[in-house]
Amino acid sequence: MTKEHGAKLLGPWMSTAMVMGYMIGSAIFLLPATLAPYGVNALIAWGVTVGGTMCLALALSRLAARNPGGPQAYVQQAFGPIAAYFIMWMYWVSVFTSTAGIAVAFGGAASATLGVSAAWVVPLAVVAIFVVTAINLRGVHSAGEFQVVTTLIKLLPLLAVMLVLAFRVGSGRPAEPLAPMPVSAGSVASASALILFSLVGFEAATVAARKTRDPERIVPLATLAGTGTTGLLYFFSCTAAMLLLSYTVAPQSTSPFADAIGPTLGTGVGHIIAALTAVSAIGALNASVLIQGEIGQQLAQAGDLPRIMARGNARLAPTVSLIVTCVISALFVSFNASRSFVGLYVFITLISTVASLVFYACGAVAALKLRLGGITQIVIVVGLLYAIWTFYGAGLEATAWALSLLAAGLPVLLISRWLNGSSPAEEANPAAPPGSAS
Repeated sequence: MTKEHGAKLLGPWMSTAMVMGYMIGSAIFLLPATLAPYGVNALIAWGVTVGGTMCLALALSRLAARNPGGPQAYVQQAFGPIAAYFIMWMYWVSVFTSTAGIAVAFGGAASATLGVSAAWVVPLAVVAIFVVTAINLRGVHSAGEFQVVTTLIKLLPLLAVMLVLAFRVGSGRPAEPLAPMPVSAGSVASASALILFSLVGFEAATVAARKTRDPERIVPLATLAGTGTTGLLYFFSCTAAMLLLSYTVAPQSTSPFADAIGPTLGTGVGHIIAALTAVSAIGALNASVLIQGEIGQQLAQAGDLPRIMARGNARLAPTVSLIVTCVISALFVSFNASRSFVGLYVFITLISTVASLVFYACGAVAALKLRLGGITQIVIVVGLLYAIWTFYGAGLEATAWALSLLAAGLPVLLISRWLNGSSPAEEANPAAPPGSAS
């Protein structure tokens, strides 16, 4: 898949929108509900998580500048093909579980917009996965255009909730108190694990590097700029929502931003915010679907998944990989449909967070092993320590599920190699950048 095929590649705005659009999705609009019980611990966790994420983003952006072939390329360069497979397998798991979580959040916002019961959350989530997959099958540039539009729209609820809080405080009405939860390392760690899911996606530009114009320059810039901007927006908007919505009410809300704004601007505006939240989730879903398709294709090109999954179309869409991961994500939502809305969302997000932490931690180790040099090394060590600490916050159940999914990678690898009839060394190089044969 090359430029010669006539397909358009991602530019700087699309690449940055891919980062912000993947990050600003479902998680931020449900965080006021999931973080409400933690009180001031959540505010401390924001500082820890944004700082740690920026350190990890620096590591991945430096790796991308050095090797624009995507994560598969520099992970394999640092650890070899077998370790690279399991690292990328876990990242792939994190993405399609993330897709499921984002879809659930879309279902919650859409059901609130349409005024239907919570029973519609799962069906709406599954439909959204299939619709966004269809958009991505039209090509990477089509997905990029969709991402720019939805990213601009999704900024509106974040700005609105901050303005409503400023108006309320300015008019002399007190903000809602935070939950009276004592500050503890365990509570901060647990809140950090939930927050990290809202920041997962800062690596989006590095994953799509092979289909980005001038990736050595654009990918690092998009990664750092998108991560920093999103982190600040998240902190202020989520804190504003928590100060507008009672901590006793927030945990039961399926659309906390709409519920926070509604009493001030009217229920009609609340429905508009719920609709914008749904648009935001569908934009993040678009980026997540694109990334899971890319990773599946890269693993297949390395010989670690059935070769058929490497097939794509003339518009740079990894056709087979997109379809397979679409079905997996939809099944993951359906199999866990018996949980409550917030319970289902938290369960999926924690599994996705643990799985992504494996990739982030190994990315930091790869950056250290490849000796990027200077003060960058110190920053990367901080990011690595943060990733290890967040494993603790995710809890035993999510970690056990993630380890089970890691173990599932072994039979997948063995079956794939048997079907392919060759070793990874004999497969096409997955790190081939645009413009070269692949």
